[in-house]
Amino acid sequence: MYFWYKIVMTKKKYRLVLFFLITFFCVFDGMRSNIVLNQIISPLKELSIVLCFIECLKLKKIQMKYVLGIPLFSLFVYHILISVISLLQEDSLNLANTILMSFKFSLIYFTCVAFYHFEELTGKSYSRVLTWVVWLGLFYTFLNIISVFVNLPIWIKNDIWFGRFSKGYPTSDTISLSLMFLIVLFNALHFKTKKRICFILLSVVSIMMQNTGSGLILLPFIVLVYIIGECYTKKVKNVMVFAFSLLIAVVIVGKFLTSMNQSVAQKVEDVTLVFQAKIDNFIKGKETDNFNSIGARKDAERDAMKFVHTDLERLCGIGLGHFTMDEKLMNSRSFSIENMTSNIKIIYGYIGIILYWLSILSFLFFIGKWKTDILTRLFYGCGIAIFVVGSQALVSFYLIQVYGSFAIIIGALKNRKNIDKL
Repeated sequence: MYFWYKIVMTKKKYRLVLFFLITFFCVFDGMRSNIVLNQIISPLKELSIVLCFIECLKLKKIQMKYVLGIPLFSLFVYHILISVISLLQEDSLNLANTILMSFKFSLIYFTCVAFYHFEELTGKSYSRVLTWVVWLGLFYTFLNIISVFVNLPIWIKNDIWFGRFSKGYPTSDTISLSLMFLIVLFNALHFKTKKRICFILLSVVSIMMQNTGSGLILLPFIVLVYIIGECYTKKVKNVMVFAFSLLIAVVIVGKFLTSMNQSVAQKVEDVTLVFQAKIDNFIKGKETDNFNSIGARKDAERDAMKFVHTDLERLCGIGLGHFTMDEKLMNSRSFSIENMTSNIKIIYGYIGIILYWLSILSFLFFIGKWKTDILTRLFYGCGIAIFVVGSQALVSFYLIQVYGSFAIIIGALKNRKNIDKL
């Protein structure tokens, strides 16, 4: 009896390690490509997802249609169909690339299924996943802040992004940091007041350091939704805690700006330049040379539309034969758009884009009709919004920081009984 108990416990620990690895990459994948040991670490990302999905398949009861919901499951089935057709296309860019993209675009579904079954596979409360997100996000924040001032030996390149205080990939890092901010702001893990103030402060500063358009949208959006929810429930004390945290953040940033050395001063000037360009682009609709990210995405979509020739291709898509994320393969026969909805429209056609939005709406509808307190529903709604915003700025089906954050929210929805009400 003890022998079988040890086997079961060892298996659960193995599964727990796999989930931790996936969560780690959900937070750190933006930095991963700049880490010295990247070649060793990188394969663990896809491997841990596949192994976790295999563990799900061992369960007696697993119905992907039920897990993903009919619209998202239908999109998965349609993806498989399009992938098979893409492999048969004679004018495909590269067979190996088509196989790779088909596999990569499948990982969002595998990850959702894995996190959906977290408690069944590990025997642990789902709050552990949310705790990992917060502590890994805080570790990322400290590591990023230190790396701005000190050249650490762990980096391949010690340069930071122009106009950003970031060692990772600012836009995708913003998505995982926004998830951390959402968890601590809504206090999903019920931190004590002092610890919560500290965590809110650090997450706000960390998102501001990325200086991205996604952060410019998500940070005020999450804050506004939270304030509305707290005012609705008449919990003024929680709003005051957040206001106090924000005030401290402003004071610290102000102190930093007034005491910086000349080297950092130039970086701050670059950050200000990029931030102003983002404001002009989003609010005023003004285009600034080299900073017009919205215009660049529109231009990329317009260029990609040259592969769509017939009404059938508009309806069903052109497949994955010409899509690539490999810069070495980018030429006149390939395309890549940093906007997942645009990619879906071209790859999967109108059928794909309809299924995508139906998937989003189905989750929001489920959250809306769920009989629980308003703050809990707003928490999950904001989680879906993080994925939607990420999909407008990134290839969300390819980047684990975006689809992983979405999967974590989907898993939290399923395992909500073991997550205390907000």
